[in-house]
Amino acid sequence: MRQLAIIRNVGIGTRDVGRPCLWFDTYVEEGIGALQIIDWDRAAQILQASGICDVRDLNGKPCWVDRDGNTMHFAELWKDL
Repeated sequence: MRQLAIIRNVGIGTRDVGRPCLWFDTYVEEGIGALQIIDWDRAAQILQASGICDVRDLNGKPCWVDRDGNTMHFAELWKDL
């Protein structure tokens, strides 16, 4: 099921995956969220499509996530129509 979520706690680095990545938490409700780790190539696509120059500007942005039971995966940024 696709749901609207809010992005918080954005960062970039190698984290524990050993290669550059973008990470952030997505929250569908207060206290219901998931850490998202996005590989560097997909991160570049997300940033280019959004027009965001600084990853910290993703904080507070809405996005779509796909939920399946207790798992939540980032799908795309919400686009204002």
